[in-house]
Amino acid sequence: MNYELLIQNFLNTMEKELNLIDFEIVKQNIRNIDIDLLEKNKNEHANGSYSPTGVIAIHEKNNKGTFYHELFHAASSYYNEDKMEFNSGFHHQNVNEKKDIGIGINEGYTELLTERYFDSNNESGYSNELHYAKLVEHIIGKEKMQSYYLESSLNDLIMELCKYNSLENTLKFLENMDKFIILGELKDDKIKSFSETTSFVEYSKWFDELDEYINKTYNELNQFIVETHFNKLKSDPDYEKNKDELISMMSTPLSFNFKKYHFDIKSQFSKNNNI
Repeated sequence: MNYELLIQNFLNTMEKELNLIDFEIVKQNIRNIDIDLLEKNKNEHANGSYSPTGVIAIHEKNNKGTFYHELFHAASSYYNEDKMEFNSGFHHQNVNEKKDIGIGINEGYTELLTERYFDSNNESGYSNELHYAKLVEHIIGKEKMQSYYLESSLNDLIMELCKYNSLENTLKFLENMDKFIILGELKDDKIKSFSETTSFVEYSKWFDELDEYINKTYNELNQFIVETHFNKLKSDPDYEKNKDELISMMSTPLSFNFKKYHFDIKSQFSKNNNI
């Protein structure tokens, strides 16, 4: 791939689509990135990565969508070396304070932007995160959420959501989104730990517990979206139209570990909001 050409296409597209302030952030952050082409046998970076030092690590065999995804990470990242603090889009990490939050919403929204502006479907593995990132943007608005992301301001996103829900619920929502990535890694490690002598009962029990936990997490995420949407738009004259649109978006079956989960969102609206 011609990475210089892809970077220029990225900048040209962003200049057309973003306001001047947001584009300046993108331009400054992209200016000093390096690209590390990895050996094909290094599977740990199969989908690419971006580091606080400004390096995109990627396989030559990966598609353009993967590279654009990593460019969005680079465009929205700020690293404070003195404080050991890394902000990348909505992902906030502080080594000294042992804080690490927002990786789920960050990966989901990064994938949303990649699809929106570069018509990409690169099977990033972030389908759950993408789904809920779309729902959050539906509530707070495209321009505002894009700016928060490019300004590396998880705090602004949290404060905006707290206008329509509690801080406790908002932080729980972000924590639940992070779980998909953590549980995905845990699942892979667990499968590797099973041996030929592992009994079917033990194998089945672990995945039944995982299934129950995932279903609970989905329902908590949906509950937050429903409550937040209602609290913001309950007095809006177009509420019914917005509600129907959201129900349509939320009723899409989701999946984890090859199992599909279906939701009756309409009844969840009625139950929680007496509609």
